[in-house]
Amino acid sequence: MKIKSLLNKVRHFKSLKWGGYMVLVNLIKQITLIPIFLSFLDKEVYSLWLIVISIVLLIRTMNLGQLNYSSNWININFFNKKDVSLFINNAIGANIILFFLQLLIGVIISLPIVFSTLSGFSVDYLVEKNFTLFFLFLMVSGLSSQLFSLFYLRLLEPLGLISLRIKYDTIREFIEILILIISIILFKNLLFISFFVVVYNLVYTFIVYRLVKYRINIILKFGKINFGNSVKIILNSMPLLFSFILEKLYENGLIIFISSIFNPLLVPVFATTRTISNLAMRFSLVISEPLMPDLQKDFSNKNDYKLIDNLKYYWRLTFLPILLLFLFLIPFIESLFNIWTINKLDFNLKLFFWIFLSIFFTNYSSVISQYFRRINYAKYLILFNITKTISTIIGLYFINFNNSIETAGIAIFLGELLSCLLLLFMFYKIKGIVFVKNISFYFIASLLVSIASISLLIFDNYFIFYFLCISLIISLITYYVKTFILHRKSV
Repeated sequence: MKIKSLLNKVRHFKSLKWGGYMVLVNLIKQITLIPIFLSFLDKEVYSLWLIVISIVLLIRTMNLGQLNYSSNWININFFNKKDVSLFINNAIGANIILFFLQLLIGVIISLPIVFSTLSGFSVDYLVEKNFTLFFLFLMVSGLSSQLFSLFYLRLLEPLGLISLRIKYDTIREFIEILILIISIILFKNLLFISFFVVVYNLVYTFIVYRLVKYRINIILKFGKINFGNSVKIILNSMPLLFSFILEKLYENGLIIFISSIFNPLLVPVFATTRTISNLAMRFSLVISEPLMPDLQKDFSNKNDYKLIDNLKYYWRLTFLPILLLFLFLIPFIESLFNIWTINKLDFNLKLFFWIFLSIFFTNYSSVISQYFRRINYAKYLILFNITKTISTIIGLYFINFNNSIETAGIAIFLGELLSCLLLLFMFYKIKGIVFVKNISFYFIASLLVSIASISLLIFDNYFIFYFLCISLIISLITYYVKTFILHRKSV
């Protein structure tokens, strides 16, 4: 068992290598794209870009339930040595049905008169920017890359090649950033930018398909598609779809709520501030994603001890780096923000604090919610995402301090905190109090960081804040050392 565990960790770190490159690519993307957009285009165009990207991501949600349901079914049954070829063909049929449904919705929203009512931009402005073609190019690009990454490349996972999937996703995103930067600088036009993005994604999809075809064909047996069974797959995935709609409404739809509640021109301030915290979350996802096949095995084998071990392993790798990043950024964040946005956006320290504090709870819950998603526990995901989304939206509407954008940060924080508490309650109902005690340490640590930070916001006392945070860091390091010693003795 120890050798198997070691091999799992080796595979995990192999995936982390490319996952680390993915974090670097996203860092480059966020650092470069924002100032380039603001330099070569204006804040209004940047706001339009952000809102369109958010809507495209929301439309893509329509197929997330089926894509994940199908991939999970294939992975779990492949592990159990079952024939999955017939299911794969019908899942391809489900992808075709939903692709054209998404495209139809995209065509409707791309009409300037429709989009104007959603965003607040005038119809004349949208017509001037060739909005319909711009929107549809980004739509096709987003749908094709999602379908390829979340279905075709995920077929590599049961073959033990998750690192290869992450590798190709990383390469795709890096080249897409280069395409974006070059087209922004050369053309300064949203239509041309979106055109080159869609052409690149289609070409890349074709090339990678040819590269990995021989590996995938081990489990991918093309045959006749039964569209009746494809519809059944879609219907079976509906609970998971509902969960994803709530999740993506929270992740991407908040920009639309910010635009309607506050002002479209505040969208860049909110989105840019949230970008800083999203980089921390990308780091967390890079570590959790390679663990998912192992968690699926833990579920299949009903191995709670191994499940707890994998969850703790994830939190040990993620919590402390995020805390250290938070402490490092605080003295320099305003200067860095102003340089980054070339002094075209107004920094809001309280917004930054509240959003970053929410990341500690997002980091805690993300591995659990991913685990529920990978074992098709849709009802738990739905409750989790309802709690997070509804509480955040209620916070946006009712905790409004003088129409200040920091309200959005408070609402996000409360949504993450309440949804984490619900996850712990769910595990209590499923696994019992002993299981919850074993996984609650990092939730309590997140609470302590929040208490320290809120005391700083209220009393403006950095001494108390740093004293509490440094005490927590020392406690964490002591805990890690004790865990390592106990692990060595058990070996």
